[in-house]
Amino acid sequence: MEVRGVISPPFGIFQGSAHGPNRNLGRTLVHLPTRRVVASLKTSAQCRTLAAEIAPSLLRDTLPDSAPIVERHVRESF
Repeated sequence: MEVRGVISPPFGIFQGSAHGPNRNLGRTLVHLPTRRVVASLKTSAQCRTLAAEIAPSLLRDTLPDSAPIVERHVRESF
């Protein structure tokens, strides 16, 4: 599904969840090439911080190794 949001390749951020856009929810960080939802967080700033932390893992093709980083950001978000 296509949604409105901010794009900074290879990531995108939109307001809503994995179920789609929703003005009452936080923001969702998506890895655009794979269309994979990385995490749903409270603010866009938290999504940008997470994207900056996991970008090096993407460059090394080790995104699954970034799972602890994502979990920490989700815990701290809410």
